[in-house]
Amino acid sequence: MRKTISVLLITATLTGVSLPVLAQQTETAPAELPAAQADRLTATAQEFVALLADGDYQGALQKYAPSSRASITAATLQQGWEDAVTANGDFQRLVQVETEALDSEGGDSVAIATVEFANGAQDFLVVFTANSEIVSIQAVTD
Repeated sequence: MRKTISVLLITATLTGVSLPVLAQQTETAPAELPAAQADRLTATAQEFVALLADGDYQGALQKYAPSSRASITAATLQQGWEDAVTANGDFQRLVQVETEALDSEGGDSVAIATVEFANGAQDFLVVFTANSEIVSIQAVTD
């Protein structure tokens, strides 16, 4: 999966996916996160998906960094989640979350959250600040 995250980061950067944090990357390879930070990011991603699945879009919005809340609303999160359910079927469960540091200096991190829906699994790329707050989330497409 580590190779997959690195490939996704490169692909997202090259294709211009709207992930402003990725544009700030240096040429250094992603680094492994300390266990405590990885656990914190995993817990945040798990809570975020659970809030979306429960329809608590305002609660999910609170997982975002304050600076990111200026450009996203609970209605935007609701629409995104409903689009994912429409495309993939009813939510079943969060399968796994894998985390990796984007850089060693800024503390920004990324996670791939694999969500199982009735019609298959969907990966979501989640970018976090050094404070374990979400900056952006994007469905990973092949």
